[in-house]
Amino acid sequence: MDANDSRMDVLVDSLASLTLRREAMNSVSKKNKVALEHAAAFDELVKDFGNDGREGMKRLMRHESFEVRKMAALYLLRYCHDEAKQVLQQIAELDELEAGRIDWIMRLWYSGNWELDPGPIPENTGFGTQALFPD
Repeated sequence: MDANDSRMDVLVDSLASLTLRREAMNSVSKKNKVALEHAAAFDELVKDFGNDGREGMKRLMRHESFEVRKMAALYLLRYCHDEAKQVLQQIAELDELEAGRIDWIMRLWYSGNWELDPGPIPENTGFGTQALFPD
């Protein structure tokens, strides 16, 4: 493992750690601060490692914490749509409240209003194919 791989693993692990830290907080302002750190860590991972960073992050979709699995799937929805969608569906089956949140997120995805990961949207993901509020 070279220094680049090690740094990428540190960034991926920090995303999991930040997710767990954020979920343990009660204060909305503290959660928002951690959310900004979280977004910055993902941006750094993608900027510095591109698809290799995304590939490294895929292991988080198998993390023991469903919050970490959900976070990874939400960020990777564009990159590995089918796998990410499957993870989100599994989480929705376990928790009714999460099912509602995931349903809303998928509605945003299909309406073209959910993008955490920059880049071209692959075909056959359904992105932007349905209006969120049809006439």
